Formats: sequence, structure tokens, C-alpha cells
Amino acid sequence: MSPRRMGEWRQPHRRHTRISSFTEFKLDYPEIKSHILGNPVYKSISAGSYSWKVECCYMDDVEDDILDVHFSVYSKFNTFHGFIDVFLLRRGCLESRYVKNGVITLICGVIALPANSITVPASNISDHFGSLLGCSDGSDVSFSVGGEMFRAHRAVLAARSPVFKSELFGSMVEATTPCITLDDIDPAAFKAMLGFIYTDRLSVDWDPETFMPEPQQFEHLLAAADRYDLSRLKLMCAQELWDKVSVETVATTLGHAEMHSCPELKSRCLDFFMTGKNFKRIVLTEGYLWLMQHFPSVIDEIKARVDTLMCYYISHTTGNQNIVCYSDLRFP
Repeated sequence: MSPRRMGEWRQPHRRHTRISSFTEFKLDYPEIKSHILGNPVYKSISAGSYSWKVECCYMDDVEDDILDVHFSVYSKFNTFHGFIDVFLLRRGCLESRYVKNGVITLICGVIALPANSITVPASNISDHFGSLLGCSDGSDVSFSVGGEMFRAHRAVLAARSPVFKSELFGSMVEATTPCITLDDIDPAAFKAMLGFIYTDRLSVDWDPETFMPEPQQFEHLLAAADRYDLSRLKLMCAQELWDKVSVETVATTLGHAEMHSCPELKSRCLDFFMTGKNFKRIVLTEGYLWLMQHFPSVIDEIKARVDTLMCYYISHTTGNQNIVCYSDLRFP
């Protein structure tokens, strides 16, 4: 334990702690459509002295809201202290992102506070820092990116990124330049990166037709995060790209993972190549051709995996351990 400075006070450990409970709620997507308002699907969950009911029902109105989820409390007490999260999911977002093999999986949680406790609001420091973004008051550096101008604060950038710290407070020319021009970064990605630096949240513009961001936005943002050594942002972008991986996109995603030193995403993409019949379909895509042209070392890794997999399969089906595999014969 590190020694305390004279006069330093730290918040003591609280005797009472929050009581939380979480449950997995699986819904059959075709079946849920028969459970309209007034006939919900429900599941019970308990936290502390309270019993809750989680209810889901289908709604199809003019705004296309489809899934309504809410909590009801059943307890001998008439009051409670806690948090309730109620949300609606729209059809386009629901079907494309959350329906897997005809099933929707919800993780429902309840957090109950001890009796007679004083509720302390959640931290909103990110909102305060976010309000500084783009504000001329106190800003001491500007960035010109693709014809767009972004105001910022050197101290905030340096505190979040070691690369910015070196550029803005080191011996580089940017340290004395009031307006820095960046020609090799996407403006939307730079805007999203600044938003993350100030708020620690990932926020990108959505496509007005699909109500979802395009994968290319996260590819550009991954590049920016790698350039400015923002490891948390890199992993957030990696997760978004992984969520959108398909046979058509995995080769390109793998290339970006290799390009921007993201081993977590790279490993999952390589595993995707080896799953089922994915490999035979992926090698026919334009993304795979692009991967072959720009990342031959990654192609060698894929060959090695296929070779190992084929040797394992042949030796275990024939019983012959003296198998010689020629992976090059199986690649275009």
C-alpha cells in the first residue's frame, strides 16, 4: 500500500454495498411476435429483498418499434431504491445485430441499494469534458483535417495520448504551431477520436438509411487509434469490426488488424477462416485478393493453419500419422 501524503483523505470503504443480480433472457424471435402488449413474455429476477419481473412484448406501430422491455417490482415493501433501465429496440437494429439463429439473448440486471442510503449520482465528468470539445474558450490548438477545423486543448490531448504528448509538448514543430494540418487521416475518424479522448466513449455518425455506422468508419478510427496510441479505443473499434464480420468482410478486417497491430482482432479473424466452410467462400471474395496483394505474410499464416487442420483431419480419419501435407495446392 502506498503511503498517504500529509492531509490526504480518501473515501472510506462503505459498510453497505449494492446488491445486484443478473439473468439471461432468451427469446424465440418468431414466437415473440405473438406476445403483443397485454400478453408479455416474462421472467423473474431477485436482488436483495426484492423480487422483480422482467416483461417483454412485441409492438408494431407507425414508428416501427418492435421490442418493449420493462421491469416490475413485486415485494412486501412499497418503496425501493435502485436503478431501472427501460428500452425499446427498433426492427432494423434488432434483426441485424441481436437475432442469432432465430434467438434474441438479453442480459437483464437489477441493482438494489441498501435501505436508508443516500443515492450518489453517477459520475458525469465525461459530460463536462465533452462540453469543452470544439469550444473556443480555453482551447490552445487547432487541427485542420480534410478541410474541417477542430479546436482542442493541448493538456487534455497529452494526458490521454503519449503521441500527442510528444508532439505538443516535445521538441517537434507541432509544439509551437497553433494550427496543425493533418492530410493523412479521415475527418470523421478524427472527430470520433477527439470525442473519445474527451469523454472516453465511442461515438460515430450513423448511416441515415440503416441507422447503423458503416464498417469503414471503424477501420478509419482503428487507424487513428493506432497512430495516437489509444489502446482502449483500438479494442473498442476491434469489437465493432468483429461484430460485423462476415464471409465478405473478414479478409479486409484481417488486413486492417494486421496493419494496425491489433492481435485480438487478428486472432478472431483467423479463427473465422477455419470455421466450417468459410474458407472456401472467403477465397473467392475481393477482400481475399486484396489481402494476398498487401499482406502475403498473413496468407502464409492462413496456409499454415489450413495445413495443420488438414493434417489433423487426415491422420485422425485414416489412422496414418505419416502424412505429408501440401497446403500450396489448396490455395488460389
